[in-house]
Amino acid sequence: MAGPHDSGLAVIVAETILYSTIAFLIISTNLLNIAVLSRNKILSIGGRCFMMSLAVADLGVGLLFGTALVGCVTRKALIDSVFSVCFVLGALNQIVYSASTISLTLIAVDRYLAISRPIYYLNVVTKKKAMVVTLLAWIVLTLYAIVLGLIDGNFYRYNPNTYLCTPFYDRRQVVLVSLITLWIIPFGLIIFTYTQILVFLRNRRRHVGNEVVRHDKRDNYLEDPESTESENS
Repeated sequence: MAGPHDSGLAVIVAETILYSTIAFLIISTNLLNIAVLSRNKILSIGGRCFMMSLAVADLGVGLLFGTALVGCVTRKALIDSVFSVCFVLGALNQIVYSASTISLTLIAVDRYLAISRPIYYLNVVTKKKAMVVTLLAWIVLTLYAIVLGLIDGNFYRYNPNTYLCTPFYDRRQVVLVSLITLWIIPFGLIIFTYTQILVFLRNRRRHVGNEVVRHDKRDNYLEDPESTESENS
């Protein structure tokens, strides 16, 4: 059976076009998102900051995806030949994917506070605090990625199937820590906050509907109290 490096010219061309298209779409759309967010004054300060963080993380995903073109075209592990390069690209891969997840979580929490506690939100979520939280998240994720690479020198390796330097979770302890901190807790918060938002909006709509009915009855009573009393009886 032919390996990934023994593919014919047609497969190489097809994969190159596919990788180029995906990288271009990810990069271009997120550059557009960044441009729009930088000029948007309607969104809340926190929401704009966290969405910008998400766009930057996804932009990094696109740029890293573009590095796969090297192996895709040459069919050689050129990136893997230099350990430091693969270490950096693998660490960046870990960082941007983790930052994307954390940014989604921050966006969900921001929306929950803005909708359910608007007064508290306006007093607490300031531009400075949103930027500090975002910067702190990126710093922690960067340090975590570096520590993982230093603890296990073979953690970031070249994957010939994807032509990318990616993290390899061979140790059970690393898998558990990463799974809990980067997946279970963030997505648990996302599910919780959006569920609470749906419940809050449903209750508000029900309350507004009851208020409308109450005002309609009051207006009808003021216009014709006798007919209203007869209907109630």
